[in-house]
Amino acid sequence: MPKSNKRGYHVYVGGIEDGSDINRYGKAFAKWCWFYGLGHIKVSKSGSMLERQLIDDAVFSPERLIFEAKPTLGEGLAKTVVPSIVQEAS
Repeated sequence: MPKSNKRGYHVYVGGIEDGSDINRYGKAFAKWCWFYGLGHIKVSKSGSMLERQLIDDAVFSPERLIFEAKPTLGEGLAKTVVPSIVQEAS
């Protein structure tokens, strides 16, 4: 199997009881990341300042839903199963 160079992953955070609160929650989570030193600015080749942090706060906007269902595959296609890791907060 070819080695993947992807560094992203999904983390599911509990405690959100109202879906309309997801945007506010994401903004607050991003601010806490910066507060605890988990953010930095990267300068792009064009000179733009890009915010980088522990999370991508764009994923908290409503148009970025993630559907975690089994795909319907056409003939000749196969899905690579990626094992899940569940880690309880300490």
